[in-house]
Amino acid sequence: MTSVQDGNAGLVHQLLVHRPRFAVMRLQKIYAAVTIPAVAGLLAEEPQRTETYLDSLIRHGYLNAIVERPSDASEPAVLRFYPDLTAGPLAKSEKHQHEELLAQSRRTNEIAEYVKAADQRLSVTKEYAEHLRKRQREKETRESSTLGEIMQVDSWGVGEQDEDMMGDLH
Repeated sequence: MTSVQDGNAGLVHQLLVHRPRFAVMRLQKIYAAVTIPAVAGLLAEEPQRTETYLDSLIRHGYLNAIVERPSDASEPAVLRFYPDLTAGPLAKSEKHQHEELLAQSRRTNEIAEYVKAADQRLSVTKEYAEHLRKRQREKETRESSTLGEIMQVDSWGVGEQDEDMMGDLH
């Protein structure tokens, strides 16, 4: 089945469009700096187009890096990564980072409230009550079958045989 038939054509298209960005972002985990021709080779693109693309990623906030252009035109430009948000074009002050954490905490708490409300609504539905009864019946069935197996094993005298075997070891 092709992606068009199964409705994933849009998803496949998005993957192909954004693959270069993720490839560059992976470089950030490996290198502190890399030449533009090396990145161009990875992306199978011309160095000038790669440099333009990287500038775009940096400008849109996808990449915390800068493109350093040497004064000597014979040397290649270098993409220099910044490992954290304390430096580079995406640098944020501690106060700004704190505000973002507080905002994220508020969003997380709101989501938790929605989940709690949905859970409460679900717990009072007829289907949920039936689900709980079914789980309880299954649990009781498992417990009774386990008890039956234990009783059956004891009726075979397995426990006595084990004791006799242990007695022979002394």
